Amino acid sequence: MGEDEILEVSQKVLYLAQNFDQEFPSLENLKKTHFGVITQLLCDEKYSTSTNTD
Repeated sequence: MGEDEILEVSQKVLYLAQNFDQEFPSLENLKKTHFGVITQLLCDEKYSTSTNTD
């Protein structure tokens, strides 16, 4: 992957991050329905990896 391609993809990712609600308005219901569960899963994963002593 060339430098120009990396910059192009980076710009697209930044745009989508800044305009997520505008670009994906149909996901609002999904976010409202599952946000708590997703957040809990992320917190559980973060906790389990930070306390893993393997």
